[in-house]
Amino acid sequence: MASNAQKPWKMMTGVPRRPRRLRQLLSSDLFLCIQVTICSFLIMAGFVALRGTFRALNAPLGFDPHGAVIVHVDLSRVQSGKNTAQTILDALSRLPGVAEVGAISRLPMTGGLHGSPVFPSGSLHLHADEAAFRAYVFSVSPTYLRVARTRIIAGLDSPSGNDSSEQGAAVVNEVFATKMWPSKNALGQEFIYEGRQIRVLGVTETGKYHDLEESQQPVLYLLMSPVSTEEMEYVARTALMPRDLASQLSHSLNTGNTDIPIEARTWGSVLQGETFRVHVAMLTLGTLALLAGMLAVTGVFGTATYSLSRRMKEFGIFVALGAQRPALLQAALGRTFAVLIVGTLSGMLLGVFTGPLWGWLAYETRPNDPVVISATLLAMLLLGTLASVLPARRVLFANAGKLLRRE
Repeated sequence: MASNAQKPWKMMTGVPRRPRRLRQLLSSDLFLCIQVTICSFLIMAGFVALRGTFRALNAPLGFDPHGAVIVHVDLSRVQSGKNTAQTILDALSRLPGVAEVGAISRLPMTGGLHGSPVFPSGSLHLHADEAAFRAYVFSVSPTYLRVARTRIIAGLDSPSGNDSSEQGAAVVNEVFATKMWPSKNALGQEFIYEGRQIRVLGVTETGKYHDLEESQQPVLYLLMSPVSTEEMEYVARTALMPRDLASQLSHSLNTGNTDIPIEARTWGSVLQGETFRVHVAMLTLGTLALLAGMLAVTGVFGTATYSLSRRMKEFGIFVALGAQRPALLQAALGRTFAVLIVGTLSGMLLGVFTGPLWGWLAYETRPNDPVVISATLLAMLLLGTLASVLPARRVLFANAGKLLRRE
């Protein structure tokens, strides 16, 4: 009894509300809960996109595009027997400012790859349906893996010309080695590709070859020295601008033919087509998340302000009866924060359950990622606090006499 006598304002919390006001409060709470649910869902989507973009930009590709220039030479208008792939490779390596040069039949992560059948050594029937598996195949110069900064796990870092195509030499990635020889060391082992016996000289790390989302694929690098395939892409480690590199190469090659089309681009720009979707997803979902955050702030602020405006005289009685600030704040905003928490959790659960439907927009990131969940909770808490600051100040710093005189 003494406790209740000391805090008579608590008795006021049990005063029955008019049915109309109760319906208005319940309807505003329901509307706010739905609004917060949608906002929480969109903010979670924004964090998924942001984390997915960060992972995509830092994904282990199996090569390093930074500081490399890709050179493409159109040989369709060159007379037969002139300016072969090896000639172009040699010309690039002699240019001032070029540190390293390599060549590959097709750049990774530019699409269009199809697996080719490979067979264990000693196979008698070389039908595609009897292959051990299918692997991506790249024809490369012996220097390509070093120029591309592809990590060599075992074997030769840079095979010499004596080790390459005449003997059927190759470097394979870890997936290839594990699939073909699960319990053996792959170095020195042989397999059959296109009817030829191929010997493994090295094993590389597993990277990305067709696109960012692909699962780990077996890959075969056929070593060619001299480079005999005409259509090749050339990778140069150089501080030169792509335009300057193309100009110097054109001057070096155009001794008798003055119109050899040469295109040079940074390796990073070549990969923009693959990363474009990731950036679009981040921009789209990020924009929706920003708009959702603004909607959450305005929704919580509007609901809290409306609720408090209908109860200001009641709060004046609380203050007059000795209510302290923590208890007054709880009475003023407790209901709003309860709705905020319920809406936030509902939106996050909706995101987790529907994640497989839209999670493909982000690279290797899903709504149930702990970082995404933590960031969403923190963001909604900060937004709710920000939206409640001004309404709370009206109650905490208001004069009891003025509150009691409000109609």
